[in-house]
Formats: sequence, structure tokens, C-alpha cells
Amino acid sequence: MKYLNATLIVTDLEATCWEDSPHDNDMEIIQIASIPLVVGRGRFVDEQPTTSFNEYVHPQVTSKLSDFCIELTGITQATVNKARYFPDVYDQWNDWLTQFPNPVFCSWGWYDYGQFWKDTNRFPGLAGSFNWPHINLKEYVYSKIGGRHMGTYSVLRRLGLPVIGRQHDAYSDVSNIVQIIKHVWGRG
Repeated sequence: MKYLNATLIVTDLEATCWEDSPHDNDMEIIQIASIPLVVGRGRFVDEQPTTSFNEYVHPQVTSKLSDFCIELTGITQATVNKARYFPDVYDQWNDWLTQFPNPVFCSWGWYDYGQFWKDTNRFPGLAGSFNWPHINLKEYVYSKIGGRHMGTYSVLRRLGLPVIGRQHDAYSDVSNIVQIIKHVWGRG
């Protein structure tokens, strides 16, 4: 792992979705959750930050959530209606990130990175602003424990770790990813 001295910004997103997926290009972020993990000399430092980021986002392209999306994520229409729009939440997330040295965006696979890139490029004032280094944590974990095509819940079971929260809640999902990474980081 080339990031020996960095802050891993472990991030998960939830986005608008539909059961039959005809609108994949219209998907937009409705929840951003991040937990930092500080690495020094290739190891997690003893004192980790106690802060995290968890915000809902009001979608603009398709402002009404599908019944499928509400059922899958547990995010209600009322929740996103009260939330701020993506440019404001993105600015808040970036402000939160300034406290961490050498931040590296980390996610379970490529979806979250791609969706962040797509949503920032949707807004003229944000276009090109998301160009972070990225660690695909799914690939990293597979390289350490073997296997393929396992979701976070399957990996948690395989490692004997407890499930935190509700699947498809970004904060629960990122908390579970952090558990996995802490368990396998630095293995052979």
C-alpha cells in the first residue's frame, strides 16, 4: 500500500435509485458519510479522530424518491426535502476534510468515487473539483483475504465481525467498512 502517511477518508454514498434502473444517468447523491482513519508509517496511529461526516442531500434532477429507493435506503422523502442541495453539502464535506493531512478518498469499489465525480461535474461551480487519489477498499480487502464478489456483509461474516446498523444507510455501511479495514490492514 503506497499510502504510508495519509488520512483514509472512508466514504459511502446513497443515491436516488429505481427498481428497474432506467434512470442510472440521473442517479444523484442523497447521503454522504465519511469516517477518517489516520495512517502513519503504514499503520493506524493510536489516536484516531473521533469526528465523522454524515449528511443527507436534497436531490435536484429527480427530487421525488422512488418507493424502491425509500425501501432500500430507509431515507424518507421528508428527510431529503429538509436537506440542503449537493453543492452546499459538498462544500461542507470539503471544509470538514481540511482538518486531515494527506486525505485519500476510499470506498468499497468504484461506484462511490464515480458518483461523486458525476455529481460534482453536474454543477458548473464544482466541475473538476473532485479529482482525489482513490483506494478501492473492496480490491484491497480481496487481496488480503481472498475471494471475489462479496459485499461488506459477507466479508463481515467471513471475518467474524458484527454488523453495525442498517444496510444501505451510508453511515452504517461506512462504519462496517471501517471495521473491515481495521481488521485486515497490513495483513501479509
